[in-house]
Amino acid sequence: MRGGGEQRHGKGTREPFTFWFYVTLAVSLITGFFYSGKFLSSNVVDGDGENSSWFRSLPPALRDHYSDGVFVKAHFSSSSLLPTQVFTVDRGDKSEEPVLLIHGLGSSSFSFRRILANLQSNGFRAVALDLPGSGFSDLIDRDNGGVWKVWRSVKEKGIFWGFDSLISMGYIPYDEDAKSSVSGDELGVKVIEEVIDSLELETPIHFVAHDSAMQVVASYVSSASSGSVGSVTFIDSSSRAPAFPYWMFSAPIVRDIAVGSKWVFGSLINLCCSREIDSSAVEAYRAILKKKGARQAAAVAGKSFNHSFDFGDWTYSDEVKDVPLQILWSHMSSDLWIEEGKRVASSAPRAAFFSHLGGRWPQEGASEEIAGRIVQFIKSLPKTHRKTKLDEN
Repeated sequence: MRGGGEQRHGKGTREPFTFWFYVTLAVSLITGFFYSGKFLSSNVVDGDGENSSWFRSLPPALRDHYSDGVFVKAHFSSSSLLPTQVFTVDRGDKSEEPVLLIHGLGSSSFSFRRILANLQSNGFRAVALDLPGSGFSDLIDRDNGGVWKVWRSVKEKGIFWGFDSLISMGYIPYDEDAKSSVSGDELGVKVIEEVIDSLELETPIHFVAHDSAMQVVASYVSSASSGSVGSVTFIDSSSRAPAFPYWMFSAPIVRDIAVGSKWVFGSLINLCCSREIDSSAVEAYRAILKKKGARQAAAVAGKSFNHSFDFGDWTYSDEVKDVPLQILWSHMSSDLWIEEGKRVASSAPRAAFFSHLGGRWPQEGASEEIAGRIVQFIKSLPKTHRKTKLDEN
């Protein structure tokens, strides 16, 4: 009996000790994750990019790209959205035929740096832009759900404030965002319109859409006036999924670790986007995603991607049926992606289809091949597709 009593007493003292040990361990781990996320995401823009430590830490190639560009102010019809600064790079003579290049998810105008130079040398006016929330363009605030706001509030006020609020009120309060949600395609179309007007691009304009940019370019072409679009080239564009692993950026801590680690980010880019990309370019993309809000913007853009978009039906719509189309597709990616290319080609038989030797971000590994295909395609078009406003006058 006595021995049994001592055993029960020992077990009783161990149980609360074990309980508080695990509680302390859990709090320590959570706190560690919060602070590690804060550390990995500490190098962000805190206002004017030129005066921030973030900008000064950019790789030389990215700073050179920035110095070549100009900002265009885009205005939106929604009163809840303030005018946004959009970064653009404009290469070539204004009298030459314009080619407007739109990047995909996780990328920016920086990815077209070699293609821009190639197009310029071939007598074109080559223009690339950073879509809102990408590259050097401003972020656009929109309602992304309470989870993001709770996370932001806890990061700003501390984990113990979050625990205290949860215990005392049963939930973690956050500031409501008064701004309305606007679709990414609507924003993208408006940005394209503003860039065309501000830079005074002559029509018809030849478009190049990479990856997920297919949908915003398709929306713009469908709404454009007749004869204003000279042609559209799609580079590894599918409604199935963007190349960039945006799903890694849906969880706040995970996305900070992914961008905070050079090895992790480089491995993701090599696996999902391009095996031919050099380390300096990988660092440039990583630096861009260190900008404040850029990782969240990538996650939101990925989640809003329209997987039901029917590319084949779009190519035969009344607004598009007379627009010359070209599809460039990677023949060096996975077998699954090669099969996807065959599916896309069969859904749009009137579009010219060519394989290339790059990855899903071929601007980095096969820029000369891609630029050559664009130049050859545009120059092969009938003269009626190559007139400018100067010719009309």
